[in-house]
Amino acid sequence: MAYVIQSIVLRRDRMTKDRAYDWMREHGYITTNMEVSPTYYHFQQVESDRLRAGRCRSLGLLGNIGYLVLVYF
Repeated sequence: MAYVIQSIVLRRDRMTKDRAYDWMREHGYITTNMEVSPTYYHFQQVESDRLRAGRCRSLGLLGNIGYLVLVYF
C-alpha cells in the first residue's frame, strides 16, 4: 500500500512559529503552505483535492510535538 504525507501538524504549545519552520526545514518538508490555528501550525505538503481517492490516517510524532496526516491508496 502506498501513502503520501498530506500535511504536518505541529503543536503551538510545544514550539514557537520560528522553531516550527526550523523543524520542517531540518526534516526536509515544504514550508510554503502554513496555516495557524489556535492550537496548531499546519504545513500542507500536497493539495488535498488531489488525494480524494485515498484514505486518511494520522501518525503521532515523537515527543508529542504533533502528527502527520497520511493518505493511503
